[in-house]
Amino acid sequence: MRSSAGLHLETLFPDASTTWLVFHGEADLATRDTLHDQLASAARLDARLVHLHLADLTFADAHAVMDLSDFADGARGRGATVVACDPTALLRRLAGLLGVALALGVR
Repeated sequence: MRSSAGLHLETLFPDASTTWLVFHGEADLATRDTLHDQLASAARLDARLVHLHLADLTFADAHAVMDLSDFADGARGRGATVVACDPTALLRRLAGLLGVALALGVR
């Protein structure tokens, strides 16, 4: 687990081809470097299935939502399936406003 000023990310491996990224706390300007580092590490894992567990992400600013969307697009470009699990209402709304709801798999 890594943490920085309110953002905690767990990377779990339920099997050899699956990665779960479990987000806790707030993703904003203060935690952006931590988010970038964790997403970059996850991108190097070459998982075929990536779960973004978002239920405990209590806040995300527009940059964080775009970073998550870019990660999801990149993973799909490498042939992975990306699943957004239990995004908060705030995250769903912001993703919709930014036009990235489909990229993140949120509705």
